[in-house]
Amino acid sequence: EEFQSTGRVCFIENRDARKLKWIISQCSYFIGARTHATIAAYSTGVPTLALGYSVKSRGIARDLFGTEEHYVLPYQKITAKDTLLKSFHWLIMHSKETKKTLMEKTEIYQREIVDMGNKLKELYGARSENQ
Repeated sequence: EEFQSTGRVCFIENRDARKLKWIISQCSYFIGARTHATIAAYSTGVPTLALGYSVKSRGIARDLFGTEEHYVLPYQKITAKDTLLKSFHWLIMHSKETKKTLMEKTEIYQREIVDMGNKLKELYGARSENQ
């Protein structure tokens, strides 16, 4: 309620995944607790702080950034009033390199997907010719 009239915070009603991903892609920064929401942010180059404790959130951050430090904030580490704010400030201060890393990794993953698709087509084509 405190920020309602600022235009900086909004509540998003239920939407399909495509619309939600587009909304997330328009954010300058994203703090999320749900894996698929953080993946939507990562995949669109939005600097993201994942809140959580799951192996998935830590593993995704390690895959993308080589570390989970500064990119994943486990709930159990939120022990002081300013813990989340400090983590968010770090993300803001490092947003350029974070975006760069996300865009580079996304490009690499997209190439790998195309390559794997081509390999599957070759394999499938070879199998269907032998049948």
